[in-house]
Amino acid sequence: MSSRSAGHRGVPIFPLILISVGVILLLQTLGVIPWWIWGSLWRFWPVALVLIGLGFILRNAHPAIMSTLVVLTVAGVVAFTWATSDTAWGDVVTSTYTEPVAEAERAHVNIRFGAGELTVGSLPAGSEDLISATFTDREDGVNASLSRNEGIATVNIESEGNGGFFFFGRPASGRNWDVQLSRDVPLRIDIDGGAGSFVVNLEQLNITSFDVDTGASSVEVTAPAPVGHVQGRISGGVSSIDVRIPDGVAARISAGGSISSVDVDESRFPRSGDYYESPGYSSASDRLDLTAEAGVSSINIR
Repeated sequence: MSSRSAGHRGVPIFPLILISVGVILLLQTLGVIPWWIWGSLWRFWPVALVLIGLGFILRNAHPAIMSTLVVLTVAGVVAFTWATSDTAWGDVVTSTYTEPVAEAERAHVNIRFGAGELTVGSLPAGSEDLISATFTDREDGVNASLSRNEGIATVNIESEGNGGFFFFGRPASGRNWDVQLSRDVPLRIDIDGGAGSFVVNLEQLNITSFDVDTGASSVEVTAPAPVGHVQGRISGGVSSIDVRIPDGVAARISAGGSISSVDVDESRFPRSGDYYESPGYSSASDRLDLTAEAGVSSINIR
């Protein structure tokens, strides 16, 4: 192969961008960069096109030149976003939202969360509330509502401008939600999150099914102790997913992803074909069927 042909192989722009995203996630996990920053970074998506174009123009340049340019550009965008996002939108305020159990026999809780920090847990035993939540967010940054129909309560909580991984709307600087739910009412929970830190503790809740779907995030889920056959799903984009299954819970687990590191405690859940399955799962009256899947992630299940 001639030196000229070798020089046309091009600069690996996509791996460099992927590495940059990984570095940002690492810094967020270490607490150096806040998770809400993804809510503003989406506005700079044209920069990726500029970098790709420069990669074609500088395809004969030494890779170190393009690598340095990518690193400096990403660092500049992150620094600019961090420095300016607090100035263009309303003040961060704290508000509460409470709804009583009343005559609810079951409940469906939908949480659509953009970017920031979300905690979900259980209210004290015997509480008369179905939900009690505290929102630290921008003014008018949360929409919460409840409807009741024939014993079924439906709770919808949505961040203003939410749209998933790169949600369109206001930046999420300072967003921190704490949602506590009744232990006594059978619950179906659906969480649709973007980028951030998610701590979801379902152990003390009466869960019928749950679905946690996130983007670039750190996810910690404590599974419920099931009553009957409970199905759960946890998914992420570029994520770190840690799942704790309470002792004594019979579970069957399907775990994997595109580019994922999967670590399941096989002393509790031995590998059986395509699944990890606890002994006696098929005959257990109360059991958990869990699916954990992600893109570029680490998945740890204990």
